[in-house]
Amino acid sequence: MKPIRRQSLVEQTVAHLREGFGSGQWSGQLPGVLSLASELGVSKDTLRDALQQLEDEGLVKSCGAGKRREIVSRRTGKSFRKVLRIGIFLSEPLEGDNAQAQHQLLSIKRVIQEAGHACFFASETLSQLGYKCSRVARVVKAANADAWVVSSGSSDVLEWFAAQPLPVCAFGGRAKGLPLASSTTDAGNSMGEIIRNFAGHGHRRIVLICPFSWRRPTLGPAVTAFLAALETSGISVSDYNVPHWDESAEGLERLLESLFRVTPPTALLLIEPLHCAAVLGFLAQRGIQVPRDLSLACLVPDPVFAWRRPPLAQFIMPLQEHVHRIARWVDAVSCGMIDLEQKSFIPTFDPGGTIAAARKSGR
Repeated sequence: MKPIRRQSLVEQTVAHLREGFGSGQWSGQLPGVLSLASELGVSKDTLRDALQQLEDEGLVKSCGAGKRREIVSRRTGKSFRKVLRIGIFLSEPLEGDNAQAQHQLLSIKRVIQEAGHACFFASETLSQLGYKCSRVARVVKAANADAWVVSSGSSDVLEWFAAQPLPVCAFGGRAKGLPLASSTTDAGNSMGEIIRNFAGHGHRRIVLICPFSWRRPTLGPAVTAFLAALETSGISVSDYNVPHWDESAEGLERLLESLFRVTPPTALLLIEPLHCAAVLGFLAQRGIQVPRDLSLACLVPDPVFAWRRPPLAQFIMPLQEHVHRIARWVDAVSCGMIDLEQKSFIPTFDPGGTIAAARKSGR
């Protein structure tokens, strides 16, 4: 029997670093030699020997004199895949977002981690930062990420990200025309389909209740597509069709009171399931029945809609397509490739049972 060989301190350091690379304890650039040696409790010479061994194995890459080393992992042959630290900038706090968004964002985080990268949600959301670029910059700087996924970014925020040296992928939001990767849902196709459905049932007073970020600082592509679809159907458009409102429970109540006071809409299109629940409560209190008195649809799906009778009209979003697209972008970035493809996916419309012919008195 061969005697047990004790590992040298250099070998122990190498093993510890390998384990840390795999768990995401370190990703992207390593700390400087002095800092890392102090963190590990070894001498500078021991750490340098360990780093040299990791360089020989292809797990660490030297970036030149005076620069910090980068972590990479061997992929195939002589190709290398960098282990990344990727931040996800949320639009809204995850716990307050809709079920669809939660599922997608958690799936994106999971698939990034399963690919061997470290992934985290930014310490503050875009809405908490007021979509202010100076505040976003502060969070980005503190996070020290190698790349970012930005969920539902405004045009200002995504323009700021596009000007940064870091790779960025927009998940939704106003990325069209900017030099960054994106994965979005085809709002134009969705809006055209629902308006044709409403108009085909005789509806003329159609109102879109959408979040602030869809309306400001300018009308977003989904709202523009909605108005264009109305005009294509021969319906004159005004602020009535896309009203401005204070995005709060009280603000929505005031908006609904105003809408149904004189010329009530015959069809409502909502974006958020949360807003849909509030609208259904408002209608029930006033004896307004769906779809007898009002047709109703929601762009973002929610599992509870299928339990309603009749089921709510909604769009089934391409969840896995978005997750796979972002996974491909991460893979390209980790290989040092530039991926600026802007991919758009088409949702499927489920008419449910909440769209019916407009009542003659309400046309």
